[in-house]
Amino acid sequence: MWVIPGTKAIFLSSLFFTLHHIFVIAAYSDWQAVLLGSLAVFAAGIVWSHSYLTYRSLWSSYISHAIADFALAIIGWQVLFN
Repeated sequence: MWVIPGTKAIFLSSLFFTLHHIFVIAAYSDWQAVLLGSLAVFAAGIVWSHSYLTYRSLWSSYISHAIADFALAIIGWQVLFN
């Protein structure tokens, strides 16, 4: 098993987190939305990875991810039904 230190680990985990989301966003949107969404997801991945390294717990990342999902659900609701 190999371990990647600090900054490299943050970058790589954010990159893989983003790659997963690129496929999801691309299924529903055009390339501009994929690009913008990917940048946002990458930034969020950096924040959540740094949070994990700082607090050594997934709870802060888990709760903030749930809040972000809730905000996106509200936006989606507004787009669909208004």
